[in-house]
Amino acid sequence: MPLPSFRPTGLLPPPLQVAEQIAARDNNNLFLTSRLFRDDHRYAAFCTMYALMRVVDDQVDEHVARRRAGLFAHDSRTAATTAHNSTTTIGGDERVLHAVATWRAAFAACRPPAFLPPADLSSCGHAEARTLLQLAARDAAAFGVPAELWDGFFAAMAADVAAQGRFPTFADFAAYAIGASVSPTTIYLILLAARVDGDRVAPPADLPLVLQTGEALGIFAYVAHILRDLQQDIDADLWYLADEHLVAHRLRHDDLRQAAANKQSPPAVRALVLQHCAIARRYESAAASFFASYRAQIRRLES
Repeated sequence: MPLPSFRPTGLLPPPLQVAEQIAARDNNNLFLTSRLFRDDHRYAAFCTMYALMRVVDDQVDEHVARRRAGLFAHDSRTAATTAHNSTTTIGGDERVLHAVATWRAAFAACRPPAFLPPADLSSCGHAEARTLLQLAARDAAAFGVPAELWDGFFAAMAADVAAQGRFPTFADFAAYAIGASVSPTTIYLILLAARVDGDRVAPPADLPLVLQTGEALGIFAYVAHILRDLQQDIDADLWYLADEHLVAHRLRHDDLRQAAANKQSPPAVRALVLQHCAIARRYESAAASFFASYRAQIRRLES
């Protein structure tokens, strides 16, 4: 059997090329594997939806990086209030939170048949906001992507600003990961599971099972990324490890900073890492089980 080949980029129609260029920007695994899609509709839909997420996520990341560089202060109380209430006060954190809230409201306002966003998108802070919103909303509707996946994504982007990546419990982290990792992962699975025939799309046969698979796989991926990037995150003062896990191992942030600086792995740090390996494997196993169930259902439908 011949090996699959990556589709070339730059061949989509002009409006879609904007989304493709943004989706390709960080050359991540989702984009690379999307280039294995044989049909243009599925590939273009990935580009439109991922591009919108990429733009909003980049805006938040750039803002947090500037804040960490000391360019302005962070008011956790104001940021948390703004994230929760979607207020429109313009300032340091408030400016980017207002942008996230505008993206969120504009996406929700894109309705069939034209999926036109609101007229004023200046607060989004992106020249291609109208095109990205319209294309992503159109394709989300065509492939049956539930609105709660988008709501979770936008909520996670606000949490990136308000919480600064600190979580008292693993449950708090998991709630954040639902939007930050589970949403894009599940959208990708929906694209994979949909039936595409030209311009006609049939959403996944068992959407609830796809959603369960996406949740388990998304949290697995995020915990794996925490382990992969642990030293880098410690150096950047980013803390995705739940406080309750640090307390359980009698560790403080300073202990982890010292271990990272000395390139050492004290027993408590090793135990913490092993605990997260076990958590990741638990979610990975759940995702594999859900996937096996879905594959069995598809085989029954095709027989």
